[in-house]
Amino acid sequence: MYIALTFVLILLALVFHELGHALAMRKYGIRVETLGIGIPMNPKITFHPKIGKKLFGEQFSLVLSPWLLGAFVKSSGDDSDFEKKLPYQAAAHIYGAGIVANLAYASLLISIFAIMTVGDANVLTRGIIPLGISLFVAYLLIRFSRQFCAWILPLLSLAAIAVFTYSIWDSVMVHHDEKALGGIVTASIMVTDYVKDASHAILFGFAISLGLAILNALPFYPLDGGHIAQLIFRGRFEKFSIALKFAGGAIVFLLIAMSVYTDIRQVIHLFMS
Repeated sequence: MYIALTFVLILLALVFHELGHALAMRKYGIRVETLGIGIPMNPKITFHPKIGKKLFGEQFSLVLSPWLLGAFVKSSGDDSDFEKKLPYQAAAHIYGAGIVANLAYASLLISIFAIMTVGDANVLTRGIIPLGISLFVAYLLIRFSRQFCAWILPLLSLAAIAVFTYSIWDSVMVHHDEKALGGIVTASIMVTDYVKDASHAILFGFAISLGLAILNALPFYPLDGGHIAQLIFRGRFEKFSIALKFAGGAIVFLLIAMSVYTDIRQVIHLFMS
């Protein structure tokens, strides 16, 4: 039961991320053609939910795939080059809205965790106040998401490099735990190992949502932070922009390769033990 709850919370982290992008696209008149959960490979199921058509138009479809290695939003053909049509703040808002959604979702989950683990402590200081603060932070993130994505997120992307590098170094080199490099298989194994009650499920969901925000904030194309970096440098420092794009792509490819390699090692270890 708690494992199922954890996977639902992880799935919601993916859904909210892509929904953030989609709602930002809608705000600026960009038609959303597809919102997909999982890599768009067969087998996959396509839906045309009424609420999706009401929000995004008759062309909208929802695609579900069992290959839960990511999620995506696709704009209609005429709007596929929206970043060339929109001003910087609007385009940065679209690319950064998924990160905002993950941060807001993470703040809500950590407040729920605080309430669930109050125990004999003061309910006001350990429960109500954290909930109020987290809801206020989530409100500010959403209310000022355009300004956050355009001006603060590019700076935070540099901090994301430091946080991401330190977490990998600390886990792999210091504590010799290669699970930090893993993907969906490793995450699934970690869920079965560590989630023992509802509070653990909430905490795991918080960690995944925050991790998605940090990962996507990295200024490496094609991550969200990489797209924003391209918006900043393209047209001003064209050669640097191209070099950054290729370097970012190589880094992301390396991260994916390490993730797949770690997952394969975890599966082999699981069957050998």
